[in-house]
Amino acid sequence: MGGQRDIERYQQESCQRLQLKFGDEALSRNSLYLLFSTVAPLRPSEKSIYFDDGKPVWQTGEQQLPLGAVIGGITNEPQHVIRARHNGSLTPGKFVPSEGLGYIPWGGNAHAKENFEVLCGYNFKWVKSSKDIIPIGAMPGGYAEETREPLYVGRAEHEGCLIPGKVQPSHSVCYIAYDGKEIAKPHYEILVHLEDPRRMRYALPPDECSEQYIYDDDNDSDEYEIRRQRVIILNH
Repeated sequence: MGGQRDIERYQQESCQRLQLKFGDEALSRNSLYLLFSTVAPLRPSEKSIYFDDGKPVWQTGEQQLPLGAVIGGITNEPQHVIRARHNGSLTPGKFVPSEGLGYIPWGGNAHAKENFEVLCGYNFKWVKSSKDIIPIGAMPGGYAEETREPLYVGRAEHEGCLIPGKVQPSHSVCYIAYDGKEIAKPHYEILVHLEDPRRMRYALPPDECSEQYIYDDDNDSDEYEIRRQRVIILNH
């Protein structure tokens, strides 16, 4: 990884911010978003939550970012991970800072949202996946409107942009909102929380990923009717 990293925490205007300093050699765009998933808020918020353990929290956002908002991608500016309600669903999507709006993919279109929740926290990793393969510890972002199928936080590349959206296992794609449309991507990255208790139950192989599959039996009442979902063993 290029450059020496010196991370200094400091307080400015009563808000905790994260200052990053890099050496001469530039980091790749992808490495930056894998390792540093927080950004300072656009404006200080009295309702901001300060994170001590990195646990993910969905925090209300109205045309601004709360402290610790997770960066999910980039176009000509960072794109942050959000979710919003739409026609009975709770759907993950993106926040565009320059517009002060969230956008979610649903029903073939991109829908603008003024009221939404922003994913905050750290200790995340973006993991390559495809079709209906859901890694252990994948970050749930909501549910579908009728079946209550879990929707996960994902992101995909499109026309040179990296855009956060929703992974819907039964459709075997990640949907992203782009240029007013809902775009389906069979190859994508899915957000994994590294301290998810389910993830710690398994001995992971030394390779980046293994072709061996296991089943994650989760009896949570809000899970999709097919409780045993196929997941892939991943390296930390």
